[in-house]
Order: sequence, then structure tokens, then C-alpha cells
Amino acid sequence: MSRTGKSRGGYTLLEMVVVMAIIGVVIGVSMPMFSRMDSRVKIFQATQSLIADLRQAHKKAVTEHNDVRVVFYPAENRYRFEDRDHNMVVRMMVALADGVGWVEAEPQALHFYPDGSASPVVITLTSGDLQSTIAVDWLTGQARSGHDS
Repeated sequence: MSRTGKSRGGYTLLEMVVVMAIIGVVIGVSMPMFSRMDSRVKIFQATQSLIADLRQAHKKAVTEHNDVRVVFYPAENRYRFEDRDHNMVVRMMVALADGVGWVEAEPQALHFYPDGSASPVVITLTSGDLQSTIAVDWLTGQARSGHDS
């Protein structure tokens, strides 16, 4: 209240500085959380995209009665699909999303056969400190992520 008995509205400079400091601390604490969430989204999308491509390659091998090979290029973060004559069949060279790379892709090529089987492979993708694993079952040729049931 002022000397005349009337209250004055508004905030003091000290109150404004305290509120700004609190906002700064909250933003500073939450930024790493958003960065990690971005890595999670990137690795999830890259995993789902690769699984969809592998399923498409498997389907093509079975329906067209032809071997389909998926060749991984870990140094370039890319992969491509070929038939037995090394012609591109499903998609041309496919790049992983920015910020996503390979930890493992052993062996460097995966084969899908006309009978539905496949060469066994485990692929591990990474984004930041996160990893996602994709396994291809040799008997059925089905690709599944570590999160699929």
C-alpha cells in the first residue's frame, strides 16, 4: 500500500527477475529431455522404415520367385536392394535418417529366398546413446524390432 492508503498494482523489478530466473532454470533442465526425445523419434522412425523395407523385399522374393538381397553400407548409413543379378529391385539406395547410424549389420548383406526363408541377420541402429535392434528370422524371413512382440 502507498502512503495514501491505496494499493498499487503491478510487480516489482525484483519479482520479475526472480520469475525470469525460474523460467531460465526450467528451460535449462528440460532441453536435454527434448534432445533425448528427438533421438527416440528418429531411431523409432528409422527402425520402422527399415522393417517396412525388409518386409517389402521379403514379399518381392516370395511373390516373384527370385532372390532379393539387401546390401548394407554402414560407412555411408545406407542400404539398397538387389536381385541375384545385382539389379536394383525394390528401392534405390536408401539413407538412414540424419542422426541415425549403424552399430552392427552382420553380415553386410541379407538374402531373402523365394521359399520365404532368409539369411539370419541382426541389425543394430543407434541415435545418440539409444539403440534399436532388428532381427530377421532365418526360417520365416520376418523382420522384427526388439520392441515387437
